[in-house]
Amino acid sequence: MKNKGIEVFDNTLEGVVEQLLEYKSKGILAFAKGNGGIIYSDEISSLDDAYIKLYGYNREEYMKIREENNKKFKEEEQRKTKEKTEKAEKNIDGWIADLHNIKKEKLDERVFYEEVIKVIIKMKDSHLTPELHEKLQLVLKDIGCENIDDWKKKKIENFQIDEAKTSIMEKGIDDAELGWGVNIVNFLAYNNYENYLAFKEYMLDGKIAEDWLANSQLLRKSKTKLDYKLLQKIKKAKESIGDLEKTITEKDVKQEEKGEISEEELDEFEKKTSIIGRISKLAKRRRELKEKIKEEKTNEINEK
Repeated sequence: MKNKGIEVFDNTLEGVVEQLLEYKSKGILAFAKGNGGIIYSDEISSLDDAYIKLYGYNREEYMKIREENNKKFKEEEQRKTKEKTEKAEKNIDGWIADLHNIKKEKLDERVFYEEVIKVIIKMKDSHLTPELHEKLQLVLKDIGCENIDDWKKKKIENFQIDEAKTSIMEKGIDDAELGWGVNIVNFLAYNNYENYLAFKEYMLDGKIAEDWLANSQLLRKSKTKLDYKLLQKIKKAKESIGDLEKTITEKDVKQEEKGEISEEELDEFEKKTSIIGRISKLAKRRRELKEKIKEEKTNEINEK
């Protein structure tokens, strides 16, 4: 194996080649890494040599191909944006009607924001123009969606400190904090068009809105915070293993019993069964807690 020598770095391939050729002129072996490959000072005599070594084309050919690829990429992005804009134009009236059908005064605050976010999620594969964005903002404000800062201030003034918190994103979404529901809507309703684009990328395409909604609905169905946390753990475990149960076959079990399974396969098998076992224990614990809560309520009634 060749002695790699001195590794050189630069922001450009031109700069790298210049250093490699300088070392080569001094009889010193040097190398540089790029595009998943390595070029050595004693293997090149020009910039084209380096391009061919790393990319399979000389510089002129490579730049031409890159330009063509960039052009195709831009054209594809424009085509997608056009399709998504057409979808938004086609559906905007329906989305607005859905929003107007949400009556804040008749709903619990959490349910209100859940219903608004359900409509916003429908916009995931669409692109709002500045005009459509402005139109949608007016509707969101009209139906009672609040600015996050005003909402927090009001909560604090009413001594609802816990409700007003918005933890770091991951924790806030996991805990289904009401403040994060308000915040998700706020990104669309109270920010400029540039921030809408950021909202779409992080809040919609990044599934934040969907995750908050699912967690919020789960929280409402849970009788206690402990029950919710257990349900969350079960949900996350199931998501992480997917259809893990289906990957354990009868053949696996028979091989294990007969000792006809390799150490590596056995480790994998045990890992799968361990995860499934943990899910079962969590589910059992939740059932026990629900029974306990039910029993305590029955005792309270009997005592009365």
